[in-house]
Amino acid sequence: MSNKAFSSLRSAESASEYARANRPYAPLPEGESAPTMAQLWAYAHRRYARFQGYAWGGVVIVGAVAWGASRVMGAGEVRKKAHAKTRA
Repeated sequence: MSNKAFSSLRSAESASEYARANRPYAPLPEGESAPTMAQLWAYAHRRYARFQGYAWGGVVIVGAVAWGASRVMGAGEVRKKAHAKTRA
């Protein structure tokens, strides 16, 4: 929660007053406009881009573990033999 939101929560007379003012699709305050898609994407990129490297690293590690497990278990050989039998 941002400092501005926190201060508006503290200055509200009641929780219902705060909820009415901050409900989804509430009318925008005077002089404010809805953010454009470019602004939304820029915010998301600033906020979450640092986690993208972790996500791709996880994908590579999981793929390597799955490939290694298939080599250890010999699943590839069994699958090839079963496939060859169904062709003939």
